[in-house]
Amino acid sequence: MRLFFLTALAGVALIAEQHRWGLFHQFQLPSLLKIIFSVLILDFVIYLQHVTFHVVASLPSIFEGITDGRRGGGVFHSSIKILKKLNEMGYGTDGLQLDLVYNPANADLPPEQNQWEEEYKELLKNHYGIIFSHLILLVNCPVTRFKDFLARQGRYHQYMDLLKKNYNPKTLDLMMCRNLISVDDKGHVYDCDFNLAVGMRIKGYENKKLWEIDFDRFEPEIALGEHCYACTVNQGSH
Repeated sequence: MRLFFLTALAGVALIAEQHRWGLFHQFQLPSLLKIIFSVLILDFVIYLQHVTFHVVASLPSIFEGITDGRRGGGVFHSSIKILKKLNEMGYGTDGLQLDLVYNPANADLPPEQNQWEEEYKELLKNHYGIIFSHLILLVNCPVTRFKDFLARQGRYHQYMDLLKKNYNPKTLDLMMCRNLISVDDKGHVYDCDFNLAVGMRIKGYENKKLWEIDFDRFEPEIALGEHCYACTVNQGSH
């Protein structure tokens, strides 16, 4: 894959040279100045990449045994190394945003947001020297494997009742399906990742591909299912 991208970039550069595209074809500059400007432009692009985007990383637990038990042996230490590297790059430490994601390992709801975030920050900083911006608590959505797990345990309806009892109407305007769409590898569109997981495409656009949609007139009705209650608990899915 890396070789493919390198070859593609070289091909684009050759085409640009043949058609005399680009900034340096418009101005006559000494070669040394072209090299200096190229380095400065590349450095500026990397800077823009850092300040424009922020990193969201998943860390199931601040304890090694729990994380490795859910994700596999060695995952915790690998995650710690990556988070330290991100801190060195300025994420979480130098104005660049680094958020961590937590979701429960079972059919319970996440703990209280502020308290859990404080504990995460204190333990990661004291034990590993890691600093991050915010902790995002996610409710497990009852789809695919988790839904099958609940069904095998005979707890699916109990879990749905738990979600419904903790419904928070203040989350509705912030739900991801109100502002984002998800796209599968064939170009079909969905209201969110969870609808994508269960194959529930956007109403009225079931047979449309992303590039076939006129987004100036795109005002679909959101496709809802029972699993949507998971995004209306606590602080919602935003």
